[in-house]
Amino acid sequence: MADFLNLIADLHQYSFFDFNLYLIFSFVYIMIYHLAINFGSEFNLMITTSFFIFGAILGYFFSFEFGFLTAVILSFIFISSPKKDL
Repeated sequence: MADFLNLIADLHQYSFFDFNLYLIFSFVYIMIYHLAINFGSEFNLMITTSFFIFGAILGYFFSFEFGFLTAVILSFIFISSPKKDL
């Protein structure tokens, strides 16, 4: 069991998902999300950007994969429902 935990720690040390890749994936995700949903009134760019800033903070402390996944899940959960523009 200790060998397995050491293997996981070594893989985390040599992870390819660093901060630069996090920025690229986040930018591409937000732009696709923005273009797909912006035509309605249910997209809020500042809220989504704040989720990815929070994900970067989590990524700094834990791992950037975890931070990116958390930001994507939060953006799915907190998307507001479609509003009727009357």
